[in-house]
Order: sequence, then structure tokens, then C-alpha cells
Amino acid sequence: MAVLGFHLVVTLIALTIFSKIKVRYSFCHLFVLRGLYYFMPPTLGELRQAVDHKFNEKRRKKNVNPTEPFNVPKDTPIRLLKLPLSAIHLDGVPFFDTLTFVVDYLVFALIVFSISETFVYFFPENRDTNVSIVWLLIAAAFMLQALAKLTASNIGSPELTEERNLILSFFAVTFLFCVIFTMSCDKYMDVHFTEGYKNFTKIVGTFLKEQRLYNVASYETKSPILLYVVLSTMCSSVAAMLLFPIIRYTTMYGKAVKEVGKFLQLALHLTFLLPVVALVLYTNAVRDHLLLSGRYPYLNETRLDALRLAIILIWVLARFLTAKYHLQSFLNTAEEKIIELQKETGHIKSDKLQRLVIQYAQYFCAAALQYFVPVLLTLTVALLLKNLGDIDFIRQEKPDTPELTLEDVEDPNSLASLKILLNFRSQKAFWTYSLINLLIVNTSLSVFGRIFSYNFSNSV
Repeated sequence: MAVLGFHLVVTLIALTIFSKIKVRYSFCHLFVLRGLYYFMPPTLGELRQAVDHKFNEKRRKKNVNPTEPFNVPKDTPIRLLKLPLSAIHLDGVPFFDTLTFVVDYLVFALIVFSISETFVYFFPENRDTNVSIVWLLIAAAFMLQALAKLTASNIGSPELTEERNLILSFFAVTFLFCVIFTMSCDKYMDVHFTEGYKNFTKIVGTFLKEQRLYNVASYETKSPILLYVVLSTMCSSVAAMLLFPIIRYTTMYGKAVKEVGKFLQLALHLTFLLPVVALVLYTNAVRDHLLLSGRYPYLNETRLDALRLAIILIWVLARFLTAKYHLQSFLNTAEEKIIELQKETGHIKSDKLQRLVIQYAQYFCAAALQYFVPVLLTLTVALLLKNLGDIDFIRQEKPDTPELTLEDVEDPNSLASLKILLNFRSQKAFWTYSLINLLIVNTSLSVFGRIFSYNFSNSV
């Protein structure tokens, strides 16, 4: 362990366990599927019995194929079979492999992160590279990949022109707002974006000079307009991919509130509003009120940063604890559709009726990804901010440990020199900026989706 370092040893052990356990067991059953049930449509034979007791005589006379679809009166009483949801039922369902891999990998990433943070707390003078950062970055990459797959399913089909146009239009609008926000975020939000940019470019310039790249070492004097465009493109792309997932969550939220008791309704409402609280705490007005008014002497800059991240962690935990009610409300839509169908007149094809019921179970994995990925992506960015931004929940006064500088590195081509680029003074601004963007997207789309679904349900 002394040769490899504690963090690397933990990573190797975690990778070994992960590769062995993921083929035998998935945490998806424990954290996602447990306690859920879905509805199975009646068979063709059951539908025939429900439609007409004399259908068998007519079939013998007309020599009807028993597997051929037939018309079913919409007001026919239909019984749906309720079954517990398990991985066996979802095997082969679209996005099932993506869902299980994202959940399993994130569980191990959080375990590695927790162990590494515990070690750093007891041994703050240790300078080994914290490999849990790599775990979190890869977890964020997997979640972005899952969002990309979900978005591709919405825009790839030629029949989904409205969804494709909506995503592209939302990307264009959010790009404009992201450019404006990036250029003026320091006026309204506690980001210190300009200071972080200058600090980072200074470090990179020194690093490039050590590499004897003098032609590009002075780029820190250039205008940051290219950085504004790159960050705005990145954030607007993520926002466009989060459009349908967050609207899906608001639909689940609206249905779940109607299906639970008063206490759980309060819990669902608080879960819905927690990202708004976290976002408000990042505004300069609230920061100045809390730190400069003198009313809260026990609150300082470090504790305020910890409070913001703590609220985000509470929000993530609340979303996990209430996931069962949200996801079950989505699966219950099959029963609601049958009840609405029975109030109509006319006929429906038997195969179409079966698809009407089973489609929600077949789309469950995509709906689960839409529910979990936005909040898990925010959690990952928050943990990266906690680590790279040097934010501590417990220890408010940091030990007097000197930071690593380029003068301390004997070999400028070594990995240690690259660690200079991860200086928390320059990293904190970037990850705070990314976290605030995710909170803005979650908050704005959640409010918009709730208003839209409320007005739509009242107009129907």
C-alpha cells in the first residue's frame, strides 16, 4: 500500500469486486425495483370471454383465426393482472442494461468516494492523488451517455418530429441564456468565475512554461470569449438532454401527490422545492445577507459552502426515498388509461388494447433513467465541487498543509506537475458554475413542467 498509495489500492479492490459482483447481482433491484408492481393486459382468450360469450360459436361458423386481432368495445369490463416488478421481467426491455450499469457503477463510485474522504479527513497531510475524483468523472460521463441515448430515442425516429423540434429549439434558447449568464454570473451568483479563470490561466501558463511551450504560455492574456462559447454550448447541450427527463419527473410528481396521504404529500412537495432552496443560497443577495448582516455570526464562507452542498445531498436522498411513489405513479398510468377507455364509446383492436397496457412496463427503464439521472448528475457535480473545491462538512479550519507548487516538482513531465492543474482555487469556480447551471435547469424545467401539466390536465 505504501508503494501504490491508499486511494489506488481502494480503487483496485473496488474494481475487482465490481467486475465480480455485477454479473451475479445488481443494486438496481434494491434501489429501484423493490416494492414496485406493473400491470399485465388480459390475454386474447380472456378478452373474447369478456366481449361476448357467444364468440366461440361465431368463430366456428366464420372459421376465425384465434390469434387474429378483433374489435373490443371500449366499455368492456377488463381485469388487469398486477405483478411485482423484477429484473427478470425487464430483461430485454430498452435501456435496462443502461439503468443497471449506471446504478451499479454509481454505488461503487460513492463507496470509493466515502472511503477516500474518510482517509483524507484523518490524514489531511497525505498528497496522494485522490482517485475517487476519476470515479466521479466517469460516473458523470456514463450519465451523460444515458441522457444522450434517451435524447437520441426522442429525435432519431422520423415520426417524432415534434419532440426533435422542441429539443433543438430549447437548445437554441438555452444557449442564448447560457452565454448571458456566463458573462454576468458573478453579478448575481456566488461563483467567482472571473477570479477562477484568471487563477487557472495563470497556473496553466506557468505549467506550459515549465514544459518549454513558450508560444502558447501567454494565452492567459487573451479574451475569455471562446471559453464563454464553449461552456455555454456544453451547458445548453446538457439542458436540452434534461428537457424530457425533468418534464417526466414533474408528471410523476403530479400523479404521485394524488395517490399518497397527507404526510407523504408534504414530503413530495418539500422534495420538489429543495433545489430551489439550494439555488437561492448561491445568489449574491442571500450570501451577503447571511455573511455580512451580522445576524448569523456562526456562519462563515466555509460553512455556507457546506450548507449548500448539504441541502443538495438532502435533496438527492429525498428523491431516492420518494422514488417508489413517483415510479409507481408512472406504472399506474396503465390502469388509469383503461379506466378512461371504459368511459368512451366505440371499439378498439385487441392488440392495440394490450399495447396500451404493457407499454408502460416496457418504457419503465427509460422512465427510471429520466427520474434518477438528472438528480444523480447533480450529485456527482456536487461531490466533485466538494472534493476539488476543498469544502469540508466537519473540519472548518484546514490544517496548515502547504499546497503543491511547480517549484516542488522535480520532474515537470511527471504526474505530480499535472496535479497543479487541479488546484482547488481554480477548480472551485468551474464546478460551482456547473452545479448552479444544473440547479437552474432542474428548477426552471420542474416549475415549467408542473405549470404545463396542471393547465393541460384542467383543460382536458
